[in-house]
Amino acid sequence: MCRLAEAEFKADATATAAARKWLAEMLEHWDLGTLVDTAVLLTSEIVTNAVQHVGSPPRVTAAVAEGNLEVG
Repeated sequence: MCRLAEAEFKADATATAAARKWLAEMLEHWDLGTLVDTAVLLTSEIVTNAVQHVGSPPRVTAAVAEGNLEVG
């Protein structure tokens, strides 16, 4: 089964925390709680860099297929 979710966040200091919370909730909903710690850590880095260096609203996509998680 393939699952896909996407969210856009404000390009400000709240973006990282909001993205972490969104992703953690999505993974828990998908019964992938064992991936939360690593996934939200890496997502924090991506979102922080996007806000600092690009300045546009970061969009996070999470996809699960064949047992693999992809976040971008």
